[in-house]
Amino acid sequence: MPAHAPPHASSVKRTDVWKNYGVLQIEPTDFCNLRCAMCAPQLKNLETLHGDLPKGFIDVHLFHKIVDDLRHSRVCFDHLIFQWLGDPTLHPALPELVSYAHTHIRDRFQYFRIDSNAIAWTPSRLDRLIDVYLQDPLFPILLVFSIDAVTPETYQRVKGAPGRTLERVERNIEHFLQRRKELTIPSVNLNCEFQFVLQPGNAFEVREFIDHWDQRLARDGWARGYNEIMIKRLSVGAGARGQKLADQLYDETLAAFGIEPFSKPHLHLKIWEERPWETDVAPVHSDRGEEPPGSPGGEAVGNRRGPCPGLWMTPVIRWDGQLMACCADVDGEIEVGSLRDATFEELWEGPKMNAYRIRHILGEFERIPRCLHCGGINFYKFDAEAVRRWLGEIGRSDLFETYRERMGIDV
Repeated sequence: MPAHAPPHASSVKRTDVWKNYGVLQIEPTDFCNLRCAMCAPQLKNLETLHGDLPKGFIDVHLFHKIVDDLRHSRVCFDHLIFQWLGDPTLHPALPELVSYAHTHIRDRFQYFRIDSNAIAWTPSRLDRLIDVYLQDPLFPILLVFSIDAVTPETYQRVKGAPGRTLERVERNIEHFLQRRKELTIPSVNLNCEFQFVLQPGNAFEVREFIDHWDQRLARDGWARGYNEIMIKRLSVGAGARGQKLADQLYDETLAAFGIEPFSKPHLHLKIWEERPWETDVAPVHSDRGEEPPGSPGGEAVGNRRGPCPGLWMTPVIRWDGQLMACCADVDGEIEVGSLRDATFEELWEGPKMNAYRIRHILGEFERIPRCLHCGGINFYKFDAEAVRRWLGEIGRSDLFETYRERMGIDV
């Protein structure tokens, strides 16, 4: 999922590219060393995540091929996330993967982002990553530390690991912050985010979490780079039943504690004011205006669900090289094709992806079972003008009138 860009994001001018996307996720591995309460895929599936595909690690040579293909393509993105369903630090060659991408394709991204629970971010591995960063200190790298707790008891409840694991996590993070503090370069673009996914098991601790990291960063002089706390909304099955309650808990908890965004010299507090998963407008597939069973809760307003921006903006590359159409498709139902045999451009701009997009534009969500009961993402917007422009690019402007009538808009 997309994050707030660090303020020092690269300003490289890309005059040789013609396609701009949102976020590219590359999955180093789908293994994880935790069983977090909020992570249904890892909680339920110990051996497989993507359908019947056993868990695994991306092959280094395959990763090099993918990076080389992107290097010779005409695409760029806001940022690259080294993570999808697992914890990337479990890949033994993660620093080397980041280094290869950093050397070859950093001009195609504003920054790199690595999400981790920080258990396997040992001091030696963090030192290796810092060495990669120092190859070009002007290019930002963002480390997201998924912590979600302050006390050992809460950590064990929400993360599924012994409470003493939290001590290890904090020691690793402290090593990173101290090493960053000691860097002798004038401008530091090695940034970090302390993440707290607000949920029933930890909501009562959100204020303490904010105060804890606010005080530590100020007291120990760890203000170099860009630091933020992200209070994140819980995703319930990509906007399935229960999402509305999760969003309600989020809003009510922040209000009860009087939590509002702030910016200090050493720390910025970010909250998700907008819901990432839509719950109020669901697809309708009957003359009676009924929601299909299991679709997102809330009021259905005709069949006016718009096309999901993710089909244009958020490609995911699975560890085995499969290009995925959607970051919420944990079962691998809408694969696009293998990057072992084709390039990113050939697949992402190819007939299979375009067929998915046209089905969304026409409101034919039932033709993509995974999409039928999904809430869609709100991180990006794909409005009527974007639909019109894209249909023109692929020579299907004739479909725009159908889209306009279905959505009840006057453009």
